[in-house]
Amino acid sequence: MDEGTIRPLDSSLPALSGEGETNELIVLPRLGEEQAQRLEIDFKSELNEQQYAAVTSPGGYNLVLAGAGTGKTRVITYRVAWLISQGVPPSAILLATFTNKAAEEMVLRVERLLGGRLRGIMAGTFHSIAARLLRRYGELIGYRPDYTILDETDQVSLLRRVREEVASRESARFLPRPKSLITLFSYAINTQKSLEQAVEEKLSADQLTNLALIEAIFDRYREVKREQNLMDFDDLLVNILRLLTEHPKVRQALAERFQHVLVDEYQDVNLLQAEMVEHLSSVHGNLFVVGDDAQSIYGFRGADYTRIQSFPDRFPEVTIYKLERNYRSLSPILNLANAVMERSLFRRSELSKVLFAHRREEGEKPVLITVDDEHDQAELVAMMILRKLNEESLAPRDIAVLYRSHRYSQELEVELTRLGIPYTIRGGLRFMERAHIKDTLAFLNFLHNPRDTVSLARMLEMVPGVGVKTVNRIAGLILRSDDPFTEFIERGWQEGSSRAREGLRQVRDLLIQLREMGERGERPGRLIGHVLDEYYLEALKLRYPNWRERAGDVEQLAIFAARFENLAQFLHEIALHMGFAAEQVVQGPEPDTEGRVTLSTIHQAKGLEWRVVFIVSVNDQVIPHIYTVGDPYAHEEERRLLYVAITRAKDELYLIAPSRRLTQNDDLYLLRPSPFIKEIPRSILRRARVSWES
Repeated sequence: MDEGTIRPLDSSLPALSGEGETNELIVLPRLGEEQAQRLEIDFKSELNEQQYAAVTSPGGYNLVLAGAGTGKTRVITYRVAWLISQGVPPSAILLATFTNKAAEEMVLRVERLLGGRLRGIMAGTFHSIAARLLRRYGELIGYRPDYTILDETDQVSLLRRVREEVASRESARFLPRPKSLITLFSYAINTQKSLEQAVEEKLSADQLTNLALIEAIFDRYREVKREQNLMDFDDLLVNILRLLTEHPKVRQALAERFQHVLVDEYQDVNLLQAEMVEHLSSVHGNLFVVGDDAQSIYGFRGADYTRIQSFPDRFPEVTIYKLERNYRSLSPILNLANAVMERSLFRRSELSKVLFAHRREEGEKPVLITVDDEHDQAELVAMMILRKLNEESLAPRDIAVLYRSHRYSQELEVELTRLGIPYTIRGGLRFMERAHIKDTLAFLNFLHNPRDTVSLARMLEMVPGVGVKTVNRIAGLILRSDDPFTEFIERGWQEGSSRAREGLRQVRDLLIQLREMGERGERPGRLIGHVLDEYYLEALKLRYPNWRERAGDVEQLAIFAARFENLAQFLHEIALHMGFAAEQVVQGPEPDTEGRVTLSTIHQAKGLEWRVVFIVSVNDQVIPHIYTVGDPYAHEEERRLLYVAITRAKDELYLIAPSRRLTQNDDLYLLRPSPFIKEIPRSILRRARVSWES
């Protein structure tokens, strides 16, 4: 029997072959056994002591705690090479990762080590591994082999039809949009929480009144998928567990095949993923998981932090290996990272790590810089970046600014643009280009220029029942008038259908209120706050699963607008910022050869590194986020988030904390540094204060 084949246990179970499969997984030609026996890799000289111990583990349950920058990928790839050098067939190895790119990179590294191509190793994401196994065995749980996997666009389309089938047109007006419902359902599935719990956590409390309707949509959505032989990505995990638990012969056959199961980024697994790999490793008991409990930061996506913490409890025979030699950062930065994690509420002594630097040279201590407000913060960071580019000859690509949420990039984007410093936003759009910001600005633009049909269209198309035809009819009517604003207020809004009329009336009322506020001399920040509070917040709740974050962005826009005397000044500044992208470094190298400064959320920065890192708005209620108050698990995830940010820096690290914030109502709100930072002794973190001369 070929090593890539599982012989069926009875005629109802199709064979699983290592050849001729779909391209959902990386399947490469196998290294021959004779070649494997001739391998002459000097593992001991190519790995440090901690890495070598983990790589050459004799087997069993192994937990490798790999601190930031300690060579996690190196350990996994050398582990695969070690197993093959010991005579383990590649087809008997399963490697589960979170991205296909990571799996591909690891397999290619192993091939370079071995000097040949692999065949039969099953390497891929949890979802792709599940998809391949379900192609072979899915009929046992009611799916034909030709089932279709839905992508996000397909999911939205299907759920929209289901929602229209289950909910009346009137009740659907008060339901979240399909994309928000998909996010809700996915969170409930991956955390194994009830829909009621998920609604409370992911939507808003007022949606609990629609709970029965949401449950009916969820039930019908699952029913339609089964009827039409469809699976979404969550179904892949749910169904592979159904297969493994309901059909013990299949579980036994698969677990016999996979002599060694390896898992990357184990700190990010959810309950379904953890149970999947535990089933597949149940016969041989060789489960090798690599992760960092200090970098578990995806609880909001359903990652279960307790799985890595409780691994020794579930498998008492476990061997724990720690990778603590850091190849990225200088000692002062690692000292700060260690100090942050030392106060963790859920610290377990057998899992705790103390990072130490492979690069022995000392550097400058990280600095906590206190500034007056967020505007001063942006000016300071931009000026420091400019100095490093011009005076210290750093390339823009060597510098990153990290923040808790994209809303904290706005002021900085303005300053970088003003100074001509090129930047890129990792994993997102420029602040002013985001949909919810442009939605908000549409009201102000129309108020300022009622002949702006682009803003009119954006404003009206938020209303349920309003489409292109209605917008064109209203636009044609008001543009024929000498006073377009009054024409819309008095007659234009009535051009919509009966379904749209109520929403158009709300827009009309809001515009009347905004005009009155403007006539009283209210600043633009107050106008934006009024748009959010009186109209747009409800729209956000229905349109976006991350409505709280988007509402915070709009609040940040209002704070930025509060400094302008009138609407015209504010819109003029916004137009200049949106119309001018920084393309050159002042007196510096060309961006096409030296790149751009990176602006990124901390989540998006995980796994990356820069020579110089600025972490901005390191304040209480930012890190940790205000929504984590009273939730110790969420609070500690915020601590880990700060740890991830700190460990992105190689040479220099600056933490910036504003002391106050001016709200859109011109109120002064005092800010405190993050409590995580307040715990740090002065011997580890320098303190400085900057105040600009008037």
